[in-house]
Parts: sequence; C-alpha cells; structure tokens
Amino acid sequence: MLAREDRPPLFASASVYIIGALFVCFTAWASFAEVDEIARGEGKVIPASKTQIIQASEAGVVQEIAVQIGQTVKKNDLIIRLDNSGNTSSLGEEQAKARALQARIARLQFEQSGNVEGSFPCPAEIQKVAPEICDNEQKLLVARRDNFEVKLSVLKSRLDQREKELDEATANADRLSKSLAVSDQETALVESMVKKGLMAKTEQIRVEREQTDLHGQLNLAGETIKKSKAAITEAQLQVNELGLQLQQEALSDLTQALADLSVVDETIRGATDKVARTDIRSPVDGIVNTLDVNTLGAFVQPGAVVAGIVPTSETLLVEARVSPRDVAFIQPDQEALIKVTAYD
Repeated sequence: MLAREDRPPLFASASVYIIGALFVCFTAWASFAEVDEIARGEGKVIPASKTQIIQASEAGVVQEIAVQIGQTVKKNDLIIRLDNSGNTSSLGEEQAKARALQARIARLQFEQSGNVEGSFPCPAEIQKVAPEICDNEQKLLVARRDNFEVKLSVLKSRLDQREKELDEATANADRLSKSLAVSDQETALVESMVKKGLMAKTEQIRVEREQTDLHGQLNLAGETIKKSKAAITEAQLQVNELGLQLQQEALSDLTQALADLSVVDETIRGATDKVARTDIRSPVDGIVNTLDVNTLGAFVQPGAVVAGIVPTSETLLVEARVSPRDVAFIQPDQEALIKVTAYD
C-alpha cells in the first residue's frame, strides 16, 4: 500500500506534459513567427511638384483679376489680365506695315514680270481688310506706267527724228551725187573748150571749184548718214533698255521690300508675344493657393509674383517625421496607413 501511494498523481503528470508541450510550441513559434512593429509619426500631404509660382513677364496695370484664393483652375485659365493697349497699338502698327509691304511686293512682282497693262493682283486678305492700300498701289502702278509711256514716247520721237534725218541725209547725198555727175561732165566740156581757146581759163577754174565743193558736200553727207545711222541704233537701244530698266527697278525695289517685310514679321512676332504675355495664365491644373495682386489698377513690375497654384494633377506625397528609434523598422515599399485630420 505504501508503494502505491509514492507514485505521482495522474493529474500532476499530465500538467507537466502539457506545460512542456506548450513551451516547445512557444519556442518554435518564437523562432519562425514575425511580429509587426508599428512606427508612428506626424506629417503633411504635399504635391509631388512644388507650388507653381506665377510671375508677370511684362510690366502693366492690372485690368482684370479672374480668380480667387481656393478656386480650382485648369491649365491656361486666365489668372490676371494686364492693360495691353500700348502693346496692342504697337502690334497694329506693325501689322499695317506688313500689309502695305505685302501689297507693294505683289505690285512689284507684277511689274517685274514685264506686265504693263491691267491691274496687279492685290492679296485678297489685304483687299478685304485694307482696300485703300491696294488702291494706292494700283495708283502708283498707273503712275509708273504713265511715266514709262512718256519716256517711251520721247525715245520713239527721238528715233523718228533720227530716221527722218537719215532720210534727208540720204536724199541729199543722192542729189549731190547727181550734181557731181553733171559737174564732171561740165568740167570735161570746159577743159576741152579751154584747150581749143573757145573759153577763158577762169571758167575752167570756176567749174573745178564747184566740182570740189560738190565732193566736199557729198563727203559731208556721207558722214551725216553714218551719224544718223548710229543715232538710230542708239535710240533703238534706249527704247529696248527702257523696258528692262523698269523691270530692273521693280526687281531692286522688290528685293528691298522683301527684306523689310522679313524685319517687320520678326517685329510682329515679338509684339504678339508681348500682347499674349499681358494675359497671365495658369501653367497647370490646380488650386489657387495665393493671390499676391488683388487690386484693379495696381501696377505690376516684370518678374513680380502675382499668384501661386498648387497642382492637382500631380501625385500627392506624405512628408512624415518619425522617431529616430523607429527608423530601423522602416523599409522602402512598405505599406503605410495614412489618417488625415479634419482640419489643416
């Protein structure tokens, strides 16, 4: 009986086994299980790109303020408009110069091609916007054409005069040739009569002198014919060169007009940019965060900050601050739980 009582109770043995099994399980779990470590911190939500600071490119007086703080805007929406009357006036002047040059170029191209009749083809846009420019160029074309006709008429009259002089010189030479032939016969007859003693020697001298005069006049008539022919050739060249001269002048003026138009086009591009820059627009989709200009009539200097836009189309980031002791538990690409308070 005593030996049976020395054995441990069944409940105690079971308890020992259970505790041992639990210890083994805990040891195994502690070896392989992962325990989450929570790192907390405070921060703020910011856009991936910084607030867009909008500045004025041109100096000017504020004419319109199109937004308010907190307003949502789209890209290219108007923020502030500056008075652009000065830039618009300059742009209009340059555009007027361009239209005048374009009409002049069309007229000069018409002249340079050798056309002396009809009207030049003025560009339809200029004819619609500023028909007086086309009318002035047409009047100038007519005036230049009339001047050409006058010069041509003078040259043709000069040519006709030279041809008449040639005809007269030719007729005079023919007359002198015939007179010289008669004089030769008369001289021969007088010489024969003098030799026979039927005429005085003085008569022979007279006819010989007349014969010599006729030779001189005939030679002079020949020189006159040569000069008249040369003058006719020169007059014909002048008539031909007059048309070429008109085309050359048109070509020279055309080259200058094209160069002037190129300069004016560059000026127009610059003036157009200035006019466009007086409308200050949002560069991104976003929300108006600050508005540094809020008074109509205020003068804005170039480079002055007029507004700030917080982009809404960009990715939002959380800028958080955690305790240094938690840094070791933070790894890239970890998931994070973000809680946003009701008020900023």
